[in-house]
Amino acid sequence: MFVCGVFYPEPIVSARLQTDLAKKLSENHSVTVLRPRPTRPKGFSFPEYDYSTLPFKVVEIDSYTCPASSVLGRFRESVSHGRWCARYIREHHDEIDFIYNDSWHLFGVYLVAKVAHKYRIPYITPVQDVYPESLASKLPDVKCLKSVVMCLLSPLDHFVQSHAVFVQTNSEKMATYLSVSRQIDRSKFIVARNWQDEKPFLEYAKNRKQKTKGSPFTFMYVGNVGPLAGIDVLFDAFEKTELKNARLIIAGSGPAKEYLCRKAKHYSCTIEFWDVPTGKVPETQSMADVLLLPVKKGFAKYSVPSKLVAYMFSAKPIIASVDADSDTAECVRGSGAGWVAEPESVESLGKCMEQAFYSSEDILCQKGEKGYDYAMDKFSKKENLEILSRICVDILNK
Repeated sequence: MFVCGVFYPEPIVSARLQTDLAKKLSENHSVTVLRPRPTRPKGFSFPEYDYSTLPFKVVEIDSYTCPASSVLGRFRESVSHGRWCARYIREHHDEIDFIYNDSWHLFGVYLVAKVAHKYRIPYITPVQDVYPESLASKLPDVKCLKSVVMCLLSPLDHFVQSHAVFVQTNSEKMATYLSVSRQIDRSKFIVARNWQDEKPFLEYAKNRKQKTKGSPFTFMYVGNVGPLAGIDVLFDAFEKTELKNARLIIAGSGPAKEYLCRKAKHYSCTIEFWDVPTGKVPETQSMADVLLLPVKKGFAKYSVPSKLVAYMFSAKPIIASVDADSDTAECVRGSGAGWVAEPESVESLGKCMEQAFYSSEDILCQKGEKGYDYAMDKFSKKENLEILSRICVDILNK
């Protein structure tokens, strides 16, 4: 059984990963997916979708959803989802051999873990963001507030991780941090990186069109246009460079898009907003000269955003504005795929933009190819899906 906060047809990383894993396991096992109605990202127009085409059963529950970035709304969503799923598990517990527990953190995951533990159903829980630390970092800097939140929520997180057969992380650094901070043996943590299906990029590369000569030098951000993406820093840095015949493109959708569109009108530099149709990420990214990855301080410390992987598969140089000691920064530097700027620093980001703009075409191509080779080695779907599916099958066979 898959307990999911997001799933097909949502164009969200976790949704794609879980859909891939469910398809893989359904080759030899009966799979059921519990999921709410599709809502992510906010403002996304969902095409017609048909669960009957999938090789497993999907149960769309009527839990409360909150696509907007709201602490209270997300709290209600997590509790509602967890209660719905826990009720379903209680009613069908004698039919369930294994649970992939990716309900909403922290309450949803906890409620599912609690009922799974009661009925002795083994489960794996994936961790994309470190909670409750991630939640506490978003709260106002009020005296003792963050400490109180950590004290109240940490026991829930510890229960989930300590009773799981395995905790799945997407980086060694995250696995080590969770093991030490939760005082849980390191052997309980497995690393399966967020994979990207390389096939669409390889297929598009066969018929890739050359960029029109004389067209503007294009800096591009592709992905969720949300409040935590730090996109407004891109505006300020690009404006400061005063580069001629250059443009900044924000490609994607999300809750902050309308606000950013209004804000962009106050800049003298060229800023464009593009939609990214389903399945058109390779084609969209091919129009960039340099791809941009801004992440606010502390948010990329223990994980590698899937956006970085997609960027690398497009064989384009990357400017990552992230913490210097983060996994993301290490990937960019170690692969030679681009430049690393300080997070939320207009000056540092602007300097990297200037370096990229004045680099020769050969250097840009070399950096793009190095990133591509690195991604094929570390982040391919073939390798990482096999790692995770094999672990799930081993649990089922015990």
